[in-house]
Amino acid sequence: MTDLAYDMLPMVPFADKASIAWNNKQYSRWVGNMLLGTIDGLLFITSMGTSSEFRIVSSLSKPTFSLKRWEHIILRHFPSSGAKNAGKFLKQYSGHDIKSMIETAVKKGSCEPNTKGRSGYRYIYDFGKQIATSTIVVVVNEANEVITAYPF
Repeated sequence: MTDLAYDMLPMVPFADKASIAWNNKQYSRWVGNMLLGTIDGLLFITSMGTSSEFRIVSSLSKPTFSLKRWEHIILRHFPSSGAKNAGKFLKQYSGHDIKSMIETAVKKGSCEPNTKGRSGYRYIYDFGKQIATSTIVVVVNEANEVITAYPF
C-alpha cells in the first residue's frame, strides 16, 4: 500500500486489517473511490478521501441456496443443459462438488459489485484446475444468498 493511501485509511482498529488485505492482494477492485475486498472471513468496503471510512459489509459465511436458484444453476449450467451462451460445468462434477466450489469461491474468491447496476456481489475464484474453465463466478445478494454460479 502506498504511504498516501495508507494515510487516507481511517484511524480505527480495522485500518491495520485493510493494510494487510492490501499487501496480501486480498482486495478485489476500486470502484470510484471505494475499495472492496475480504479479510478474516468478512467482506469490507473502504472509501478513500476526505471522509474515509472502513466498514464491514457482510460475513463471508457459507452462502445459502434457495431451491429456485439451485434449479436455475442446474438447468442452465450443468453439463446436460441445452441453454445457449451459458458456461457449463464438466460432467465429472456432481451437484455436491459444485456446491462445494460455490462455497469455496465465496470464502476465498475476489469480490466485486454485481454488474449492470444490479444489487449484490460477484465472487470470482480460479481453482487452478479445469471445471469447464478454471474460474467460477458466483453471484450473491446482500443476504449472501446465491443467485447464480457458473464457470467463466
